[in-house]
Amino acid sequence: MNHAEEALATGCEMLIALEELNATLAQEGHERIMIGIGIHTGPAIVGSIGSPERLEFTAIGSAVNIASRIEGLTKIVRRPLLMTEGTARHLEGKALLEELPAQTVRGVEEPMRLYSVRNAA
Repeated sequence: MNHAEEALATGCEMLIALEELNATLAQEGHERIMIGIGIHTGPAIVGSIGSPERLEFTAIGSAVNIASRIEGLTKIVRRPLLMTEGTARHLEGKALLEELPAQTVRGVEEPMRLYSVRNAA
């Protein structure tokens, strides 16, 4: 499995787990939790950053920023999981994807082609 397939599988597993959690919350009289997942492919610096007193594991870079902005677009396009064309190109099961209209992404000059999973939670 490649990085794009692993990211997509993880995102779908998260949405399935969320549906299970939301069913439990509904039984207990609580409101549903909504999340958005943005997936983008590109270089990033990943690791532990900080001092021994305040060490945190993080990822930084342009690709991380774009993924975060794509996640923010889930509210606008009303899809819980979005990925960029750059990630979709690495997937073998493209038939499961639905191409959405290109979206303006802050910090990116041209609108980006985005994809969602058909029938994603």
